[in-house]
Amino acid sequence: MTKTKRELAKSLARCSSLTAKDAEAVIGLLTNLMGLHFINGGRKIALHTFGSFNIRIRRPFVSRHPKTGAIIIHPRKRSIAFKPSPQLVKLLNEVNL
Repeated sequence: MTKTKRELAKSLARCSSLTAKDAEAVIGLLTNLMGLHFINGGRKIALHTFGSFNIRIRRPFVSRHPKTGAIIIHPRKRSIAFKPSPQLVKLLNEVNL
């Protein structure tokens, strides 16, 4: 099940004294700040007991189109990877499905 930003905000509002609108603003601000951190050259965001987000740089590579055989050059790319904390992994493994 996927949880959207709006659903996260509703959960935050239920668990705190924030209104739904304020909770949505907090979630939006947090995601924007994380994005800006990576755009401005940041390499890692670590959230204790949750996990860390890292920038991974994928090397450029050359491939071929399977039908035509044409050479395709793929440029260097940055992607975001998430590594869960040991506490989160333990919590997830304790849950019975």
